[in-house]
Amino acid sequence: MSGGRRRPPGAAILADGPVDESAIGPGAGQRRWLGLAALVVLVLAVAPPLAPATGREAVWQGVQFCLLAFVVPPLVVLAAPWSWRRAQAARADGSAVERMAFARLRHRGQLRSVCWVLPAVAAVFAWRIPAAVDALARHRWLVAVEAVTLVATGVASWLELLRSPPLEPRSPRSRRVVLAALPMWACWIMSFLLGFSRSQWFDAYRYHPGLGLSLIADQELTAGVLWFIAFWVFIPYELANILRWLRGGEDPDMELRALVRAERGGGPAA
Repeated sequence: MSGGRRRPPGAAILADGPVDESAIGPGAGQRRWLGLAALVVLVLAVAPPLAPATGREAVWQGVQFCLLAFVVPPLVVLAAPWSWRRAQAARADGSAVERMAFARLRHRGQLRSVCWVLPAVAAVFAWRIPAAVDALARHRWLVAVEAVTLVATGVASWLELLRSPPLEPRSPRSRRVVLAALPMWACWIMSFLLGFSRSQWFDAYRYHPGLGLSLIADQELTAGVLWFIAFWVFIPYELANILRWLRGGEDPDMELRALVRAERGGGPAA
């Protein structure tokens, strides 16, 4: 606007033309840096020196799992790579991603959000059971399957929790707190079971006195890694949403965006 005056909240949303998604959240330049960070973490997770170490001790496989399941997906969602070329794209109704955004805002039932999060919960359990961990230690090519599974289901679940222009979370903050707790507690349950076990969970690892970690130390460190990384990914998110919710707190522009997009998409806002 002229005169250096800031536009009031919602002005970019109600203005004629495409919605200005950079008005809220990371700007385009920041999103590209977040995308680069996601790529770096992904490479660190599947390349040496971490990748060979996962076949020697379970704790390193726990680190690899957490990077793929809990660090890469939210970085991808915050980076919103599907929005990087929107300035050159067609208008709102011409993009497949925009059509998906319209559909998500029209169908905002709780069951739909849960269905997008549950695959991530299932993936956490599936890749942390002893049989899966043993298979990964013995067959290194399976890490590609693990990475695709964890990143894909993780991105799908974080799309229900974070804004990723033009995609909006379907749920209010109070419900997002519950949704985010599902994969976090799935990881914590597996870490508690492993940490309190006094028997060997993973047959693929061999432990020799005086060489590397002992059986109990390796399993307890693995449990600690799973708990610690899940804690620092999810708890700050949970606290931020709880505090905003207690302050009265949904996104003031969320419903305006929903109405405008629904109108442009040719249907009523849900």
